[in-house]
Amino acid sequence: MSKPDPGGSSTYRLPSYSADHLDNHDSPHDHTPAPDYSLSFEDAWRNWQEAENAADVLPDLTAAYELQKKDVTQAKQDLQMLHEASAKSFAQLHPSTRDRLFKLVKSNQQTSKENQKEAFNQAHAKEASKLHEVEGLEKALVEAEANVNAMKKLAAINHQAFDNLRFVFSERAATAAHESLLLGEAEEELLQANRRVEASQVAVKNMARAKITVQHAQHYFDSAIKTCDAVQGTPLGRALVMGMDNGWSEMARNQNYKGDII
Repeated sequence: MSKPDPGGSSTYRLPSYSADHLDNHDSPHDHTPAPDYSLSFEDAWRNWQEAENAADVLPDLTAAYELQKKDVTQAKQDLQMLHEASAKSFAQLHPSTRDRLFKLVKSNQQTSKENQKEAFNQAHAKEASKLHEVEGLEKALVEAEANVNAMKKLAAINHQAFDNLRFVFSERAATAAHESLLLGEAEEELLQANRRVEASQVAVKNMARAKITVQHAQHYFDSAIKTCDAVQGTPLGRALVMGMDNGWSEMARNQNYKGDII
């Protein structure tokens, strides 16, 4: 299948949806108009391909967008901390008259003005660098959001596009045998998409069960380590160890679970 433009643009032709309808797709007052089946078979096929591709990539795009939002939030928090540090350094470099007199009375070992200026320059440079980073992240986030919204619009009309394709094909099936093959491929791809969803659901369940199994194994392993240490720390345990061959005992200690873990 051809992939939609990752920048959000598309060659998709909208036979049954006006621009106003797409821009307000989530409105509860929207009513889907009757499909327009005046498209050629090639256009209907291409429209369905793009809508299907959009539905496939939308989950990954959405997940990536959420990660970008977290990165922007964290970067803004870091920028705020750097801004506060820069402001504090500036205040130290340019103290008020009262603060200046207070410092002279309090101590005669104040940081030199040159050091204060250097500290401010460094703090300000870090703040400026982080600000540039935040601006870049915010710009990328806006682009990612636009891309996600574009894919949502295409994915939302996936079933309608397939209905258009099926109708156009049914009108031409008698005289276009090669298009029958194309429709069969389209239906097969739709079935495969459903199978991929089911396989993903099974994989998630298997991963959850595997996680629980690993947690149980770790619990039993930790219990065994504690039991081993407890036995070796008792008089009876030490007596048993002393009664064994020194070489075997040392090898056993070197190869016990705790030694492997450390």
